[in-house]
Amino acid sequence: MSLKHSIIYNNYISVGFLKLYDNKYKMKDYIYKLIRYSFTHVNINQSKLITDKLFTIINNFDSDYNILKLLFNWYIKLKKKDFIGYETSDAEYIKSKVTNINKIITQTHLDIIKNSVLLDIGAGDCTITKAFSDYNNLIPVGIDIKSAIDWGSAGINVCSQINHISYNGNNLKEAYVKNFKNKKVGLIMYNHSLHHFGSFENIYKSLLQSYELLPKGGILFIREHNNKGNDIDINLQHIFLSLRYTIEHYSVWNFEQIWKYFENFIYTYTSHFFSKEFLIKICKKIGFKLINAKKNQKLNYVDYTDISRTYLYSFVK
Repeated sequence: MSLKHSIIYNNYISVGFLKLYDNKYKMKDYIYKLIRYSFTHVNINQSKLITDKLFTIINNFDSDYNILKLLFNWYIKLKKKDFIGYETSDAEYIKSKVTNINKIITQTHLDIIKNSVLLDIGAGDCTITKAFSDYNNLIPVGIDIKSAIDWGSAGINVCSQINHISYNGNNLKEAYVKNFKNKKVGLIMYNHSLHHFGSFENIYKSLLQSYELLPKGGILFIREHNNKGNDIDINLQHIFLSLRYTIEHYSVWNFEQIWKYFENFIYTYTSHFFSKEFLIKICKKIGFKLINAKKNQKLNYVDYTDISRTYLYSFVK
């Protein structure tokens, strides 16, 4: 193993930040925004405190292990007074997600697919899957690639309330037909899941199989990052946000248990993000027609900017 590869291998986070920003003030500002994005419910003073500590060790090229351990210890030691909560309740948050999706798809198209199946590819905890289906008279079906951490079975298990299956990430059409035979699919959803497919070929194949599963008039919905540059900043967002999710879903784990997962996550996980224009081009090439594409609704935090660059897309077959 070369020295250069060893540095990137053990120091992906610090090298990633330093690659993104030559200017230390811009880098510190981004670290703060990333903390606010990943730990929105933590107060500003604590967010600034951990930003200062991260900024110091990142500039010292500290290891991924030490950076994540610092974040882990900071988060689990926060006091009740350090949390400000969220601007909306869970119910209000889910309702806003559902209504935003409805606006992107439009009621005319939703009326056509009533009582058919919503197939949510990468359903996670299935909360959106069930809520959107209930709201629009659809039959919820979630499908996930089996992974080291199964978010669907941790915490509030909404997946137990709907049809939920696992597959290998490639045999979408086969897995669906095997489990549900001729049950008509009206809408296929990729809710921040498309970039998890590991390669462009896998992404294209999944979208192609989605096209084949849908009847004429069927809907494709995608929520994804609009990324025109390199993938480092979005990858860093996923690492920080996933750390918080892991702590909350697996509260009995100590840091060494969490690190085993993240060591694999950082060094083997391959994500692919596309620009809005390129994602639309891919879907049109397959045969989909664009209904709508809009930027995600901005969160109303005074010091928060949308670093995730999320767009919502709807297409019809």
